[in-house]
Parts: sequence; C-alpha cells; structure tokens
Amino acid sequence: MDPSKREVRISQYFSPHSIQLSLRARTKKQVLSELVSFLPVDTGTKSVVLEVLRGREELGSTGIGKGVAIPHCRSAVLPELMLAFGRSKRGIEFGSMDNNPAHLFFLVASPPIEVFNLYHPVLGKIVEIVRDKKTREALMEVKDPAGFLNLMEEVLA
Repeated sequence: MDPSKREVRISQYFSPHSIQLSLRARTKKQVLSELVSFLPVDTGTKSVVLEVLRGREELGSTGIGKGVAIPHCRSAVLPELMLAFGRSKRGIEFGSMDNNPAHLFFLVASPPIEVFNLYHPVLGKIVEIVRDKKTREALMEVKDPAGFLNLMEEVLA
C-alpha cells in the first residue's frame, strides 16, 4: 500500500491508558509532564520527550485557541508514533493564540522517521477534528476513555 494513500485513523494510536479526562496539572509545564507520563515508554525516554516538548514550546505555543492545545515533537528515542489526550475542565493557561485557557490537550510524539510518515497527517487530522465546535463540546462531556475512543471513531467516520 502506498503510505501517502494510507487513511489516517488516529483512534488506533490511543489506548485507555493514554487518555486522562481529569488532568491534575495546573500549569503548562505540568500538563506536558502529565501527558508524557501516559506514553507507553520507559522513564528515560519520557524524560527526553519531555525536554524536547519543552524546547518546542519555547519556540512558540502549541495552544491553537478555542480551548485546544496540540503539543507535539519528534525524537529519535521514540519507537513509533504515539498519542495521548488530556482534559482539564477548569482550563490551563497555555499561551494560546486567542489568550484563552486550554481545556483539551492532544499530545503527538513521533520518531523523526516513521514508516508511514503519519506525523503531519495526524496533526492535521486533530486540527480538523477540533475545528468543529460540537466536537469540542462533546470532548468536554465524554465520561470515560471508551467514550473518548467512540467519539474519535464517530468524527472520523
């Protein structure tokens, strides 16, 4: 199969363990740390990914506005594309483009080179998903990781 023709199904990159619907974090640094903690990799790999993410945020916030942030990075320590999702009902200052707090956080972490080259298509798909106000509202209301995964499947259908 031609990798460029591959359908991007981001739901397959989440697991119930990579979804947290009640983040404990209260700051941007804490959000990044908490999201990285959900990745299925060892502690050393998590430390490297966290440092790369922090460096990426120094270049410019990944808070895209409308209550959404999509922190993302590439690092050679990662074996494959990984995603995590976190939600904060109270909202967290993230330096977003619209100066509003972020509530929905999608972490995208990938090695620099991956077989299907999905890093940018996955980022694009997440932006497409959260562009819709009804989807953002539904993400704020999902009750459990299964509900999140079902919603992802619905919006991608």
